[in-house]
Amino acid sequence: MATHNFDDYFKFYTSLVDDVSIDDALKLTNSETQITVSNLSEDKGSFAYAEGKWTIKQLLCHCIDTERIFCARALRFARNDSTDLPGYDHDDYVNYDNSENRKLVDILAEMKVVREATIHMFNSFPAIPS
Repeated sequence: MATHNFDDYFKFYTSLVDDVSIDDALKLTNSETQITVSNLSEDKGSFAYAEGKWTIKQLLCHCIDTERIFCARALRFARNDSTDLPGYDHDDYVNYDNSENRKLVDILAEMKVVREATIHMFNSFPAIPS
């Protein structure tokens, strides 16, 4: 079994992941997200379940930003870059994501392109020996 070095905070999330390949997981979640969000009306993109909570558009932009950041980290791991990885504050990112001035359909299109790039990047990495 592989040894994982990550903060305890993430154990809950990693425990939810089925035993599926990265490629399959990335494709499946992309497809599911595209279907779910494409069924929302534009005005639903500005919906937040409570005052001060993120809107659907902010949540999607957060996912895009986080995927890009994690991809940069994955690339550094794949290229054996041992420099320290900087953190980031997702609340600062969402404050400047400009989602309120964007159409939901455009955010969804960006999300699809980012995910496709992620899939290509991961498929370019050599297989990890078991």
